[in-house]
Amino acid sequence: MNEISLQELVASYELLFKYGERLCREEGDSAVILLKLYAMMSAYQLCVCIGASGWNEIENAAEYENTEGYVLARVTLPEHEAVQKAGRELLVAVASEDKAGISSALEEMGVFALCPIPDHQFQRMEVVVGSLQGRARPVMLVELSCLAAELEDYERASKYAQEARSFNPGSWERYNLCVIEGLVALNAGRDREAVQCLARSIDACLTDEYASLDCGVRAPNFALAQRLLAHGERIEVVRHLLQCKGVWQFFHKQLDKWISFIESGETPDFRASGIINSMMQPATRVQTQLVLACSPEERPGAATPKSPAEVMAGRERLQAEYKRHLDAGGWPRSR
Repeated sequence: MNEISLQELVASYELLFKYGERLCREEGDSAVILLKLYAMMSAYQLCVCIGASGWNEIENAAEYENTEGYVLARVTLPEHEAVQKAGRELLVAVASEDKAGISSALEEMGVFALCPIPDHQFQRMEVVVGSLQGRARPVMLVELSCLAAELEDYERASKYAQEARSFNPGSWERYNLCVIEGLVALNAGRDREAVQCLARSIDACLTDEYASLDCGVRAPNFALAQRLLAHGERIEVVRHLLQCKGVWQFFHKQLDKWISFIESGETPDFRASGIINSMMQPATRVQTQLVLACSPEERPGAATPKSPAEVMAGRERLQAEYKRHLDAGGWPRSR
């Protein structure tokens, strides 16, 4: 097991509950459901990480039932202080190969309650996602698809992506779906198709100013670009990074640095970015995805395609309007 990865997962899990308690108080039922989903995902990743080190599979006597009410009733959220304390104990137990200590810490962290039977965890999360209405459903289907792709379960990733496509996903979801579909294609040996998916992913963020801003305030997904770079597609990846500069304006310096590395024959690690890692934390994502899930359906696209200059001008106008709104009345609520 990669101990640094475990430390990162534990820290991420703790942070989710630190901010989740406040979010649930302020935003109500929608936040509770999304928090439970992210908690289930995080618990599953912890199980996978620890299981990869050779520990026996985590078992729990609770029976699995494929019903929404049963799953939601079984999902209980631990308190942040308990998670924080047990998280430290887990790292110590893993370092000393103390199996009893690992089991005790995971139970105190709420991992067993959130992920009682790892083999069934995706099915449990599917049930919860199936209970969501409106834009929340494709938003979380995309999240499930990203998780499956991260764990290299491309069959599930493809299944969730196809289902998300059937719900008229928004620009941010379409961007990630292209990335996932490219990873699935690459895994099947269809490199040209994967390159086309990379191009379509950035196109989803550049249809108009709303799409550009919607994507630009969230973390870019470089999973496909990283894999294509390993397959020798350096020119295509550089072209993609140049286009990303038009969406992720706060990220220009890092993008320029990566482009320079690639052009000089080096292979940067896109996952090493502290900014992206921070934005990809479940605690951050549950808040941004809550805004998406509670927002109106995607705005209709422009009647005719807009040029990059038109998209940028429109984006600057929206940002100015948003600033005026903040100056006049403070932060808008997600509901």
